[in-house]
Amino acid sequence: MPLEPRLTPSVSEISSLTQLERFLPPAEDAGGKLGPREYEFFQQCARIPFETTVKTYSAANAWYLSDLAYLAYTDRETIDEVQQAVRPALARMFRSPPQVKAFIGLAKVWGMKAPHDRIQCIVAHDTTMGLVAFRGTLPQSIPNWLTDADFVPTREAGSVPMHVHAGFQGALDCVWQAGQAGGVEQYLAEVVANNANLTWWFTGHSLGAALAALAARRFGRAHALYTYGSPKVGDAAFVEQLTQSVAAHYRIVNHRDIVTHLPTISPYEHAGSLKHIEDHEPSSPMIPRLWKYVRKFLGCEPIWDTTALELFNELGQLKSDFEDARLLRVCLDHIPIFYSKILWNQLIATTSD
Repeated sequence: MPLEPRLTPSVSEISSLTQLERFLPPAEDAGGKLGPREYEFFQQCARIPFETTVKTYSAANAWYLSDLAYLAYTDRETIDEVQQAVRPALARMFRSPPQVKAFIGLAKVWGMKAPHDRIQCIVAHDTTMGLVAFRGTLPQSIPNWLTDADFVPTREAGSVPMHVHAGFQGALDCVWQAGQAGGVEQYLAEVVANNANLTWWFTGHSLGAALAALAARRFGRAHALYTYGSPKVGDAAFVEQLTQSVAAHYRIVNHRDIVTHLPTISPYEHAGSLKHIEDHEPSSPMIPRLWKYVRKFLGCEPIWDTTALELFNELGQLKSDFEDARLLRVCLDHIPIFYSKILWNQLIATTSD
């Protein structure tokens, strides 16, 4: 049975904010039901293994970690409820039930703690690898948006002077809790002490991507960092320190994702190896296969293959040019479900017949 692509909507299919809301996080792990709010995390993962030791860019790992970054949006009231909600999906990814630990904290927004500005981190591990995923901005959380907007550069502790986004630093601090029991840092230290050979993977989307970058730099021994729709996190000194702290760092950007251009002011710079993705042309895995059946039905010679596919691409480019002129396009490009779907489609394009 072939691996099937996941479709993403065009701008013309979303005519109101109500329709757009259907695609926003969080999503429930539906275990087979596909839809905007019911999503099968790590779909058909038994047929495509996670590559636990590679450092070069991996299409499979990029898709897995995009789903993990999306799963990190799981919204529950308590830590126990979060852990219970994410375990079934993580068990599919690991092939067996992993150890799962969630962390929830309240960040300071412009110097004050906001009761609804919940920062969330999920850590999972087995005997071969560990995963650390941070939740991004919840669309309905005004304090989360204020955290994103607190872009005043502030000093980040380290061996050299460096500055990072104040809002991101405060958000990480509320779950990192340097040296204190109950924080991410202490938990990771305990796991590493008992499992020295684990490869550690950090990920997140949007705000979660920024927190993953900050955390990976502090952790200092991450095997890889994959971020999705990441804003800029720090200055040139931070970028250099992050590069030295992470064995591999891939910053994945969907087409014209508006968040990846922020903050626009100095001294902020991007880090990592840029991987640009997009799915706005009909040259998806479905088109060549569809043409194969059409050609067989019409009795066309193979000589028409190139001409037919070029026509499909030209029509698709006209459509995408029209859509890209709209503000909604750059907002759609940031939504985590589309990162996951596009990366899945790119992955199966290289693995399907």
